[in-house]
Amino acid sequence: MATKNMGVHLHCYQPDRKDPRTGLYPRQDSAVEFGRRNGKNYNNWNDAVCDRSYRTLGHTPIKAGDQVLEWVNIYRYASFNFGATLLDWMALHAQDVLANVIDGDKFSVARTGHGNAMAQCYNHLIMPLASTRDQRIQVAWGMGNFAHYFGRQPQMMWLPECAVNRCTLKTLYDMGIRATILSPHQAWRIRENGSNDWHEVNASIDPSRPYKYEVGPGQFITIVFYDKNISQAVAFEKLTNDGRKFLDRLYSAFNDSRWHDQFVCTATDGETYGHHVPFGDMALAWVLKEIEKDPSVNLTNPMAFIANHPASAYVQLHEPSAWSCSHGVGRWERNCGCQEGGQPGWNQEWRYPLRQSLNWLKGELDRVYESAGAVLFSAPPWSVAEQYISVLTGEMSADEFVIKNGKPGLGQDEVRKARTLLEIERFGQLMFTSCGWYFCELTGIETLQNLESAAWAIELAHTVDPSLNLENGFLDHFASAHSNIDVRLWKGSQHEYRLANGRDVWECLIRPKMNEWERDGVTTNHLEAA
Repeated sequence: MATKNMGVHLHCYQPDRKDPRTGLYPRQDSAVEFGRRNGKNYNNWNDAVCDRSYRTLGHTPIKAGDQVLEWVNIYRYASFNFGATLLDWMALHAQDVLANVIDGDKFSVARTGHGNAMAQCYNHLIMPLASTRDQRIQVAWGMGNFAHYFGRQPQMMWLPECAVNRCTLKTLYDMGIRATILSPHQAWRIRENGSNDWHEVNASIDPSRPYKYEVGPGQFITIVFYDKNISQAVAFEKLTNDGRKFLDRLYSAFNDSRWHDQFVCTATDGETYGHHVPFGDMALAWVLKEIEKDPSVNLTNPMAFIANHPASAYVQLHEPSAWSCSHGVGRWERNCGCQEGGQPGWNQEWRYPLRQSLNWLKGELDRVYESAGAVLFSAPPWSVAEQYISVLTGEMSADEFVIKNGKPGLGQDEVRKARTLLEIERFGQLMFTSCGWYFCELTGIETLQNLESAAWAIELAHTVDPSLNLENGFLDHFASAHSNIDVRLWKGSQHEYRLANGRDVWECLIRPKMNEWERDGVTTNHLEAA
């Protein structure tokens, strides 16, 4: 008899918000104002979202009227992924939340044999737009960060924005990842085991069974497709306003005519529960506990299900594709029409020159790293870069890492130079964080964070080779980006800045930061204090 299995997945992520030079988290005025309106004291958006979602998900009440019947750690019953930059912030500023997250994974390992926690690519860049070399770094760093916090190697990995192509999945496979979650609309066609006939399914694919994707001869990665209709109802239709309706909607996804064991899985941003939809976490806690009590349904997680129910069908995908863009991965490289926020008449033509300018800069940074790294490192420079996560997690100091991976007899200046090279590559990754393209405006805080990462990488490269002037080359490309806002009062300043193009944005909003860095001295000393 076919079994019924249920899972809820939470994608939890915040971009890196640190000051590149100090490694500290500066105040974000919009978050402070948001907190003030809600009677809270928030320093940045990590504070706000953590307080409203991540913390409550770990300690959620089930109530009858005003009486609390039970406190639930939802991380014990729902699968989840936390981005590395968010886990690192929590380790410093929300240890109670991190403890509940880790507890949830350990509890689920004991309950199902496979943990609820899933790894994520390091800093949420769009993998199909990255080189294979950068994809490997993203996966290696994501896996290393995961192992640091959860004490085990990950089996599954969440792809940022579910953005995927064959190269991305081959990278996951080569690095030891065996499964991921995608949206049904990313499916193209399937064939059953033992058949040679492919059938187009597109978004009508049956999401209640896993599929195999061939990355190479005899090499397969398993794909779980979430239930798109229910997931969208949770994210955009406030299905969590009514726990009973939420539960009924989940159960309605089962179909008794299916011959196979079914796995109904939803996937939404974790921030939906509590932050975007107040009290949504309480509805979810009630739903999960109701499912757990039902002997006819097995509450589980994706890895536990596919471990016991290997895929018996094959799938091919629309490539590249993502869960939040109907134009492939256009949202992160051009004005494809997808946007979030903004005002009538605004456009995102700035996305293309931003992508092109950062691509140009990354190529130059890579040349600096590879050339100087070949002289300093005993192993191939890109292999060393993949291992650098041990410094980022604090498992060894930057100096220890360089001495371990450097050629014998490196002097102090050479050790410092090697450290700087590795930081150049780190910020070369951070400047591609997907949030920088997702929203409506070039001067949004997410895009400016990417630009600060780019500026810091430029400064570090200059310390390695003072003859380099990457800033001018970058601005030659970036100048054609245009803000939707001609004049803006910035951060309460009494000065009005014209932000007609990318060069203006850089000179008004990024260059003053660079002047401050240059005045105080460009170093990587904050690594030692991390």
